[in-house]
Amino acid sequence: MSHQEPFYSPNAKPALPRERKPGEHVWTLQKAGRHVDCELRFHGESYGWECQCLYNGDLAYGRRFLLHADALGEAEAHRQRLIGEGWTTDEKPHEHAP
Repeated sequence: MSHQEPFYSPNAKPALPRERKPGEHVWTLQKAGRHVDCELRFHGESYGWECQCLYNGDLAYGRRFLLHADALGEAEAHRQRLIGEGWTTDEKPHEHAP
């Protein structure tokens, strides 16, 4: 058995930062050089799905649901609210031929 210093020891090495695992990307919106991404994350059958909104990569909102459909509905509600506030998709509008 190897000896490891307790995490609170002055000689303990800091833990490596956790590697971020991407979730299920739902949508991206942009406004004034900023962007917001929405993704769903599965936390196991006991914990269900989490709807997360990340503003410029930083978590700004998260709420957990038992069902995927409920988390997806929450994502859509946020998308509609943000579009109403002037956020847009990164897609360029289609040009129509004369």
